[in-house]
Amino acid sequence: MNKLLIRYNDFNDTFEIYFSKNEELKSYLSSLSQDKRTWSPSQKCWVVLPEVASQVIVFSKDLFESVDFSTVPINYQKIFQDSYDTEVINKNISVSNDDVYKILYLIDSAPKSVIKAVYKTLAKEYHPDGGSPNNERFIEIKEAYDSIINRKP
Repeated sequence: MNKLLIRYNDFNDTFEIYFSKNEELKSYLSSLSQDKRTWSPSQKCWVVLPEVASQVIVFSKDLFESVDFSTVPINYQKIFQDSYDTEVINKNISVSNDDVYKILYLIDSAPKSVIKAVYKTLAKEYHPDGGSPNNERFIEIKEAYDSIINRKP
């Protein structure tokens, strides 16, 4: 599968970008200012600063079948998801059962307590009376949460 994986390194507040054999993204990353990116031979990945990570995601969304930033802290996930959502909405991609976890930035083995905590945080943020009101996103989050909770034992 052609996948882009983004991991957060909290030790130095950078993002590690993992992908295989995509010359277009490699060229793009190489074109970024050297003070914003570097190649890590030991990790075999590109390392970028937070201020360019969203740009990398936006550039990459048409190059990969999926972009995984589920292990990234929630505050960055929100930024990345907002960048990525524009494309998803424009393509009118319907959400499958496996994608409901991605909507909540979770892995499918997440315990109910974590699912509930993430849901509450996102619902509060996107609620029409919340910090970043977005009724469509709020409904999507609610439906994903309901779907997951109804499946969990």
